[in-house]
Amino acid sequence: MRRWSRLVLFAGVGVVCGLLLGLDQLADAKFVHSVALMGLAATAMFVVLLYRPERRIPFLCDPFVLTNVFLAQFFILGPIVVMIWGFTPTLFFTPPQPEAIAATMLAFLVMILAFILGSYVRLGVLLAELLPGFEPARRRLPAWWFETTVLMTGVVGSIAWVQHQGGLLATLRTPYGARKTPPLFALCMVALLLATFLLAWRVIRAPRPRKREFVSLSALLLFDAVFYGVLFGVRKYLLFLFFGITTMWLLRRGARTLPKVRAAVLLAGILVFFSVWGAVRHKPVTAMLGLTEGIRYSQTGRGLHMGYVTAIEGPFSGACKVMEVFPAYEPFRRGRTLAIALLGFIPRAVWPDKPIGIGKEVTRYYEGPFYDPRGGLSVAPTVLGEFWVNFGWLGVIGSGFLLGLVCRTASAYAVSGMRGGLQTRAARVLIPAAVVAGLGEVRADAAALILTWGLLLVPLVVGLALFDFDAER
Repeated sequence: MRRWSRLVLFAGVGVVCGLLLGLDQLADAKFVHSVALMGLAATAMFVVLLYRPERRIPFLCDPFVLTNVFLAQFFILGPIVVMIWGFTPTLFFTPPQPEAIAATMLAFLVMILAFILGSYVRLGVLLAELLPGFEPARRRLPAWWFETTVLMTGVVGSIAWVQHQGGLLATLRTPYGARKTPPLFALCMVALLLATFLLAWRVIRAPRPRKREFVSLSALLLFDAVFYGVLFGVRKYLLFLFFGITTMWLLRRGARTLPKVRAAVLLAGILVFFSVWGAVRHKPVTAMLGLTEGIRYSQTGRGLHMGYVTAIEGPFSGACKVMEVFPAYEPFRRGRTLAIALLGFIPRAVWPDKPIGIGKEVTRYYEGPFYDPRGGLSVAPTVLGEFWVNFGWLGVIGSGFLLGLVCRTASAYAVSGMRGGLQTRAARVLIPAAVVAGLGEVRADAAALILTWGLLLVPLVVGLALFDFDAER
């Protein structure tokens, strides 16, 4: 515990250093309230990380810890980036006023306090005790049937998506923002993610995994990296894979066996890829390789090294813009944007007036009146922004509490029945891993978070109920 306390302390020192770099902005009275609120939020997050509610779960796979880390990127580092470099200039985008920035930081402070409350109350522990443990049973079918079905759905769906884009060469010639993905293909993308988790569990749970299982997992991870990172181009799935598999390893084998250097190098490599791809992803892959001519599609204009910085600032600016627009210029949506998690699979050809996500609505304030919400890029307003759009302060408080409750329930479920600090049951490893993987969507919006959890957990729970994932070879 002391080692992680030092790690959190070093992170706090880094935040302070970042603030010192922006002293010229801090001297401006416009930022005083925002900085004060940011300091209060950072202090609260720092303290609770030292005294987290469920200490039996490893630190690096605790949903409570990871949620704080993910949110800190956008609402602690995000304001620092804005104070040093400013907002990213984008077409018709007008930077939010200081009052909107201060309101965003106040809303974040309220949400993080509600999140802490939801994590510390024992309601999450009681809910975890009510959830089924999916203990081994004779009547269940062999797990490889389910694993094969999910794997084929993911792989075949990925290939079908490439064909839908016009083939491999057409996909490589098309910039990221110009690709159109029908909602039904989201099932295939998440199926590929779930199949990787299931195969990883088969390898991680075995003291000595079979060579063919290890080779199969390595080949699938390579396919995932190429498809998610280059062809599909949605970088978040790589982080889902990293944190999900890391969670499975820590719960089943423990922190002492984790190859920490390799894990750190891998995470650093993913972040470097984020930075590079975040700066050039609007440019076709063939143009990057010099095979075809292509205009410069990057909107940031900050260079390759600023890709990750832009990825931090973007969600924060989206949340600030939401606070500025709603309800001053747009009425609260009263839950309509959350319905996208259920209605998103209906083809627009069948329902032309189908509602669009809140990210698409906010993008109009970036791209101008000619923006087509049915395709192209979308702003990430974060979970905070979407709940504010729907319910105002009640949504901010409720979303924080519910998010904390989910994290406490997942962590309590994961540690139940541990032996020697290790979890041996498939359900109590796979379900928390799916929850942790989906937490990456706090960057996007609440509908995306709900949708990702639903697409991962619903088929996983059905599989655990009908198939035996705990059977020995």
